[in-house]
Amino acid sequence: MSNDPIYALAVMIPEQEQIITKHCFGDCGKIIIGGVEIEGVAFAVCRTSDCPYLDRQMDEPMGDVDGSPVYVRKLKEVKP
Repeated sequence: MSNDPIYALAVMIPEQEQIITKHCFGDCGKIIIGGVEIEGVAFAVCRTSDCPYLDRQMDEPMGDVDGSPVYVRKLKEVKP
């Protein structure tokens, strides 16, 4: 069991969904198939701490999964 952070990505926000699809599933490819549900809202997840698309993330975790803290992130578009 790992206590490394889990990063939750809000795919239900259309702008974020586009960025997540392009970068997390495409360019980076480190997205974890599956997800987490926090207070009834589904999120895609990854464990990449040094995300080049990170805009910001919560200072405090929203909860935990098997002892790993879950932080919600907002990603940004990065143009080549």
